[in-house]
Amino acid sequence: PKSDAFKKHIEDCVDNPDVLSKIEFEGDSTDCMAKQNITVRYKAHLAYLDMEDSLQAEFQPELLASTGGGSTSTGNPTGVAPTTTDIATLYEPSENIACAEGTRDLGVHDGYHAGTLIRIRLCSIDAIPSNTVPENTVPNQNGKLAVNSRMSAVYLKLAQDATAARIPLAANEGFRTMARQEYFWNCYQTKACNNGNKAAEPGRSNHQAGVAVDWAPSVYNWLNAGAANTYGLKVCGCNESWHYSPDGG
Repeated sequence: PKSDAFKKHIEDCVDNPDVLSKIEFEGDSTDCMAKQNITVRYKAHLAYLDMEDSLQAEFQPELLASTGGGSTSTGNPTGVAPTTTDIATLYEPSENIACAEGTRDLGVHDGYHAGTLIRIRLCSIDAIPSNTVPENTVPNQNGKLAVNSRMSAVYLKLAQDATAARIPLAANEGFRTMARQEYFWNCYQTKACNNGNKAAEPGRSNHQAGVAVDWAPSVYNWLNAGAANTYGLKVCGCNESWHYSPDGG
């Protein structure tokens, strides 16, 4: 953009000045986001705040380390996380739904349902450790289960009840990034990794919407024994006894 103030702001915020080489500053352009030579990750961290008189931007360098994709700051959500599973609104964007009290806000990220991108707020259920791979985590997840804010109250209640029943809590994965789903899809197609296990096409996994969880045996055995009904959860109809979501997908 022609705004020197904008360029100075970026220079002040970026630890590595080489990042600036990815942007082409043109006299008449006010749309950095449209530049073909800006990296996808860099575009995700530029936000327009004021377009009336001049272009300003907020840049968050700490998010450059994120592997979650398309993340933004937590904002000020006004909606309340439902205490029961609500299928009718489950796959709507959740960026304005606050994380349930007792969970941690992990910010807004790119989610997917039925091949369509949806912006979802992720919440950490700190009582539930997750052993997902580091490249599938989002900033500040800290080895805990990450889920869609629309399901945060439900999964928090599950954790509290399991603890009361002395069920050891552990999960493999909750929210899954596009890159992680592409990995599983490739394994399924090539049979060259992950034992060739069946996987949903990228953009169509309930993990990518942050509503499905792959549980450790201690938890899924408890759910299989009948506890799942309490939380509106169904086991996957794909012969995966560990995979639970509100609609079984």
